[in-house]
Amino acid sequence: MLESPDDGRFASPDALYLHGKLATMDPALPAAQAMAVCGDRITAVGSDADIEGMGGAGTRVVDLEGRLVLPGFNDAHTHQLSAGSHQLDLNLAGVSSLREFQERVQAYAAGLAPGEWIIGAQWDHTLWPEQSFPTREDLDPFSLGHPAYLERSDVHAGVANSAALQAAGVGRETQTPAGGRIGRDAHGEPNGMLLEGARDLVKRVLPAMSPARRRRALELAMRESLRHGVTSVQDYSGWDAFLTYEKMQREDCLSLRVSQWLTFRDPLETLLAQRAHHDPRDPWLRTGMLKGFLDGSLGSRTAVLHAPYSDDPGNRGIPQYEPAELEALARERARAGFPIGFHAIGDGAVTLALNAFEAVQAVSRAARHRIEHLQLVAAADFARMRRLGVVASVQPRHWVEDERWAWARLGEERYRHAYPWRQFLQRGVPLALGTDYPVAPVNPMLTMAAAVNRPHQEALTVAQAVYAYTMGSAIAEGAEAHKGSLTPGKLADFVVLSQDVTSVSAGEIAAAEAWLTVVGGRIGWQSAD
Repeated sequence: MLESPDDGRFASPDALYLHGKLATMDPALPAAQAMAVCGDRITAVGSDADIEGMGGAGTRVVDLEGRLVLPGFNDAHTHQLSAGSHQLDLNLAGVSSLREFQERVQAYAAGLAPGEWIIGAQWDHTLWPEQSFPTREDLDPFSLGHPAYLERSDVHAGVANSAALQAAGVGRETQTPAGGRIGRDAHGEPNGMLLEGARDLVKRVLPAMSPARRRRALELAMRESLRHGVTSVQDYSGWDAFLTYEKMQREDCLSLRVSQWLTFRDPLETLLAQRAHHDPRDPWLRTGMLKGFLDGSLGSRTAVLHAPYSDDPGNRGIPQYEPAELEALARERARAGFPIGFHAIGDGAVTLALNAFEAVQAVSRAARHRIEHLQLVAAADFARMRRLGVVASVQPRHWVEDERWAWARLGEERYRHAYPWRQFLQRGVPLALGTDYPVAPVNPMLTMAAAVNRPHQEALTVAQAVYAYTMGSAIAEGAEAHKGSLTPGKLADFVVLSQDVTSVSAGEIAAAEAWLTVVGGRIGWQSAD
């Protein structure tokens, strides 16, 4: 069966893709062998016999050799600037002990000019035998006189050495900021650990990123995304990054589609000006939802829980808003037509988010709102999410990293119901997949492998994971009319995989790679094979 538009908009195809296995995500034609592309759009989808006669003299023909073709992956949650910066700064991913952490810092410091800052990220103390946060005393002897600030892998905690604390004016008398926590030693002195909002005490004095470095970081992150078949990202990298994306677009150097989130807490006047700055109909670059943080992370014990942490009985996390303030801000922004997405990891934070969405229901002019992460959800809140039309945006790879210690944080009963991916689908809640890149790798194969291979009733099927990573993410973005499926008239964004993840064993999914990534009809990545 051939599916193609009949309004005469398309000329002879630029390219025909034949002899493939197309999983379209379009219920009108779920499977096909071939498609035609003209300009940046898909013009026809069907069998080889339907498509192969459509070409003209200048049509390029690509033999897919039976490979699986999917709509381009749409990562529903990334931080592209941070991801690229980690390739330029001190990257502490995979460090397995405090001693290795110190040695990496010392080796990096040895190559810096006098007075230059040591800036790094991606350390995870739960991988260390010590299982405890590092302190300034751990850092000082190895930073060779340089001020140092190093963020944890979840970006909800950071450690600063004595020189960095001094540069920021953080001392014994410094008041703990709202929504944050300053680690202190037995004498009340800051020990270098800064959680949530307290991180800003040091981050505000870090050297400003140069425009050239910002662009290089974004280029690196986009290249890595394309290499893994990601054609769209829903990104939170800051306004300066948006302006850099915009400059790249003017120079025809923007290689994947970006929906850039704005900051929920910023003044409404700022948000309105940012939204008006760029054409909201631009398929390559536009502003998206407002991102607000309601809590922190389980790894740092700052996620907000209804009941205390099982391994820290006096702690329920660090809320970032008082309910009345949150609801007032949400109501004002929703009335102005902004979609809102709340970072909420703990069940207490998810309830706060839903309370805010309840409060804005009568005034909201946005198509849909969403919650990011949702690693623990109260039983009563699934029905509220469905009733309110709230999208669940989750990152299955986080479970892989968290399973070593999440049961201790939550206790056996809560852990059994945590990371409830399948429950969302069973309860009729729209589901979108992403990575939180660079908190997790941007590779969708690793994300889908985590979703499918989870030894628990919350595991997804391959079909559910692919749909959530393509159409589900497009729905979360509000862009399902233009992408998310291989449908004539939609954008020609797709990925050809090296292996058919719908037919290999679950254990083989992670080994699949992008053989070809196409964005708007143009090749964004192709394998050397």
